[in-house]
Amino acid sequence: YTSDEISKLMPVYLNNFNIGMSYYKTKEQEEPTPKISVSWFSRDEDYEKSLELALNIMGESDFSDVDEIIATLEYYLPYCNPAKTSDTMGFVSNAALSGISENAAFYMYLESNEVYELINDILNKLYNNEGYEKELANKLNEIMKQVVHKDDVMTAVVCAGESENKVIGINNKLLNGLPELNKEKAEYSFDKPEKKEAYIAEVSNQTSYNVLPFDESFKGEYIPFVSMISDLYTIPTARFKNGVYSAGTSFAVSTDASYVYSYTYSDPNVGKTVDMYENTVKAFEGTEITQEELDDYIVAAYSGFVVPQGDYSRAKTAINYEVLGIDRDLNKKYADGIKNAKAEDMEDALECIQKMLDNGYIAFIGNSTSVENEKDIFDAVTDLR
Repeated sequence: YTSDEISKLMPVYLNNFNIGMSYYKTKEQEEPTPKISVSWFSRDEDYEKSLELALNIMGESDFSDVDEIIATLEYYLPYCNPAKTSDTMGFVSNAALSGISENAAFYMYLESNEVYELINDILNKLYNNEGYEKELANKLNEIMKQVVHKDDVMTAVVCAGESENKVIGINNKLLNGLPELNKEKAEYSFDKPEKKEAYIAEVSNQTSYNVLPFDESFKGEYIPFVSMISDLYTIPTARFKNGVYSAGTSFAVSTDASYVYSYTYSDPNVGKTVDMYENTVKAFEGTEITQEELDDYIVAAYSGFVVPQGDYSRAKTAINYEVLGIDRDLNKKYADGIKNAKAEDMEDALECIQKMLDNGYIAFIGNSTSVENEKDIFDAVTDLR
């Protein structure tokens, strides 16, 4: 297809088409590996055409048009510069989470200065080195072969029951027709961040993130107290005392990490924010809560944890649990624990959260003046410019 033809076919056959990268292990794997995931919606009767088109886009691209390559790289280059990131929250959350999540560490690698410099170097060679476009085209063709092959490929299709056998037949026909890769897998290793790390960048919105990995003693009964911390401490301290635009504390259970997190956005006070995080539990010394007050936090925590899902989302969640080997009973245990929380659990909950604070990670991204003035409170400062 030409690019014009593809632009007309995609809305018909590849609705909400998305190509993403992640780094995780399936239940059959001992170590995580990078994976490219491709997803879209299509009508049942169009499934074969849609899969064929998706494979064509990923595996049949022509890299000989050097002007088109240059235009594409010039367009994406500014978005690859971590010093000018527009997604400060995404950056600091991955930075802090990379202490406990291999997937987040992988994303930090993809968003690093090294990747930005690689693309910049390719552009400079295309500008200045005659004949380099052929070398680049060969490299890109080799990359395509490493992406579109049948080794370890996994497919998951949510469809009407009567279409199931047809879909399996289409997958077998088209995917078994792909070549084998037969290439030794690369090994990856990522450095853990420091406990408190700051990043200097050309940003207008300074942002922070504090990640506390679940302690082995953490249980569902403690989750409502996370909502309490957000309401009674993080929000009033950050917003009303420290002048932060937005802040909060919550929790997450993801594919490779479960944790409590706090954040600040549009934050003028680096030092005050770090101090706020570190004194979270201390702020509740001598505080008591009634069961009636806790019940409001139980409702808030439970509604955030047990989110209603539509047919597609529920099926996709079930597939992900199966592929990743996630224990569904653990989620149910957390949910039941939230409902059973008692006011007298507060002391144990705060004691557990303090342990988590001691093992947590703080990441802050801001301008040079703010970070340099408070650099002594961080274990490491990285200038992204």
